[in-house]
Amino acid sequence: MNQFELLDAPVRGRASASAWKRILLPLDGSELSKWALARARHILEQPGTSVTLLRVIECEEARANDLSFRMDPRHRKAGEALARTRINLLDLSVSASSELRFGDPVTEILREIAEGGHDLVVMSTHGQTWLSRVFLGSVAERVLQSSPVPLLLFRPMMGPDETLSFVETREAASFKRLLVVLDGLEPAEEILPMAEGVARAFGSELHLFGAIFGGSQEAAKRREAEEYFKNCAASLAERGIPSQVHVCMGTVAEEALALIRERALDSVALMTHGRAGLARAIHGSVAQRLIRESGVPVLVLRNRRLRPLPSAMVSGHRQLWVD
Repeated sequence: MNQFELLDAPVRGRASASAWKRILLPLDGSELSKWALARARHILEQPGTSVTLLRVIECEEARANDLSFRMDPRHRKAGEALARTRINLLDLSVSASSELRFGDPVTEILREIAEGGHDLVVMSTHGQTWLSRVFLGSVAERVLQSSPVPLLLFRPMMGPDETLSFVETREAASFKRLLVVLDGLEPAEEILPMAEGVARAFGSELHLFGAIFGGSQEAAKRREAEEYFKNCAASLAERGIPSQVHVCMGTVAEEALALIRERALDSVALMTHGRAGLARAIHGSVAQRLIRESGVPVLVLRNRRLRPLPSAMVSGHRQLWVD
């Protein structure tokens, strides 16, 4: 059995996924998180969707358990900003609640995912680089390591002066032309129902993408890949989802980025196999390349075999108030 046949049978006849109903939106009060909120507006406005806004005041465990610290007036501004954001969403007819918590942001986000029954996390990422990323990691990356649900990540393109640029992409993301990255491995099939859910909600066209390396088996590998993607496209067509197939020669990240630019694709969906630490620095990550360089929102889900949610993440919490 070749690598693409692993996915062939399960994909055919699969029922379509429903739209996300409970969305968690972590905010940190930064311009970047406000920008991501504006970009995610169409997702949040989907009928039947409820949104939880979460702000975590980062502090040590001892302070997180200290009532006097949690009630300190210095935190009032964060609570008021969170309340204003909730009111703004309610004015847009978005069902929204808000929470202000204290402690480690990653732990509190994971705890809320589990306790709140959320099926999608929408957040921005600063995309830290090299040593800071290797040894510390971004909040988004650390959440992804254990999240049982997908993350929809927003990161603007870097400007000429290496600062984040919000100017050209402040409008709400449309999700009309979604690139679905598949690698022929069985866990990647998890992303297909999610991509189909996006397509049904937004009338999207899916662009099914795979990249293969050259070598002595190049022709055979291309035939196998094309046959697999053809079957995927036919299965989607039977359920009313339009799609195009793209099988390219080369590395996944480079070919995917080229296709995004060439076809003006506006979003990406993929699985990640979750390298971390020094292995990530040496080998890189397709997901990270696309998040940093594509300039479009990336829907990413970690391989289900690699994403246990520790019980410690969901036992107890430090919460100031809930709207």
